[in-house]
Amino acid sequence: MTKKIAAILLSLTVAVLVLSSCKASGGITVVGADGQAVFETDTFSPDKWKKESGDKYCYIKSAIEEAVNAVMENNGVSEKSAQSFLIKNNCRIVTAFDNACQSAAKDSFLKNLEDSVEFAVVLTDTSGAVMATYSNSSSGCDNTTEAKNPYSTIKPLSVYAPALEAKVINWSSMFEDSEYKKITGQDGGIYSWPVNATNRYENKDVSVGYGVKQSLNTVAVKCLSRFGVKKSISFLRSNFGINLDDESRKAEIYGDEEILGNIAMGYLSRGVSVVDMAGYYSIFVNGGEYVRPYFVSSITDASGNELLNRQADKKQVISRVTANIMNRMLREVVSVGGTGEKAAVDGVEICGKTGTGNNNEGNWFVGFSPNYICAVWHGSQMRDNTAPQVFSGLFSSIPQKISRFPKYTDISQMAYCAQSGKLLSEKCKKIEAGYFSPDNMPGICDIIHK
Repeated sequence: MTKKIAAILLSLTVAVLVLSSCKASGGITVVGADGQAVFETDTFSPDKWKKESGDKYCYIKSAIEEAVNAVMENNGVSEKSAQSFLIKNNCRIVTAFDNACQSAAKDSFLKNLEDSVEFAVVLTDTSGAVMATYSNSSSGCDNTTEAKNPYSTIKPLSVYAPALEAKVINWSSMFEDSEYKKITGQDGGIYSWPVNATNRYENKDVSVGYGVKQSLNTVAVKCLSRFGVKKSISFLRSNFGINLDDESRKAEIYGDEEILGNIAMGYLSRGVSVVDMAGYYSIFVNGGEYVRPYFVSSITDASGNELLNRQADKKQVISRVTANIMNRMLREVVSVGGTGEKAAVDGVEICGKTGTGNNNEGNWFVGFSPNYICAVWHGSQMRDNTAPQVFSGLFSSIPQKISRFPKYTDISQMAYCAQSGKLLSEKCKKIEAGYFSPDNMPGICDIIHK
């Protein structure tokens, strides 16, 4: 983390921290949202933390590491000196940790998945404060922070949101659900590409809204091809800081077609973490504003002096109009017939996106309500993607202060022809509905209907 980024993320309320004046002994206390101590330690020993913190370990580890990095960046000191400072000054690390949310996350995992399944969940509020994390790992790693392929959960970020923002597409833009091209397999055979999760094509034009709801790889690839691979990479890099260096090098050597599928379908060389994915989806609930997830709200010393107070790291990534259309589109994913319909919660509007790797090697659901954002991932030990059920179990168990998103006044619901994707005429027979902005609306249908 550079000093420039650190200055955006965190600011010290004292100009200088005199490390040499520290007490001879002390400890660190991690405090939750209710002001109560969540964990106390007098040493920097992750193994010791793991034994003493139980299912809170991933959260504790991330919070303390974030606090250390803040002290290092703001004071230009080494990691060891920053650790020493936090302990010797009996520092309190204030977080948004919520014990009820933590318990709900663990309970939903145990209810929906086998105990041996690799798993991770991260829950934040809409301001980016991390409220709960849970990781289950046979190897002992932290699955919440380990980089993973995002698969189709990247589509709203790499394809649809930037293409909508650029007005390259709208809700009813039509793409044929059919192969994009032929490829040669490792066995020398010739195959259609890309393949949908259903292993079939409808071989007809379908709308972007339908493609998102059904997570059609064909629509994502063709839409990205129209928008531009390099534009997508620039969008992901500049707005979220996603490392796409490997993909860029391949594109330079072999051309954009070489990485079209990687960007459109989320097979990224360096991956993204579950924490990161929760943050990226904040743009769809915050009117296009990205809020980087954070664990530490503030740090105080033994005397109650506030040494550090977090300043929100916000960035307008897409317009409010685009965010509102994407919000409605991602709500369709959780409706009946959508790939994420099992993420639905009675009485609460839920939006989100599924993601599943080849042979179920990785399974995602990243979603949100008006109150929270959550990313769920699990490994390949299950036959099906069960992340939506885990999400639903968690969101059904925690209080939802607001049950519905606002009625957006800057977009309009319009009927359109399911054959042409254009606005309804009196001759249209097959009708669908979508959301449009006044400056990115299709014309009136003028095709000859059969």
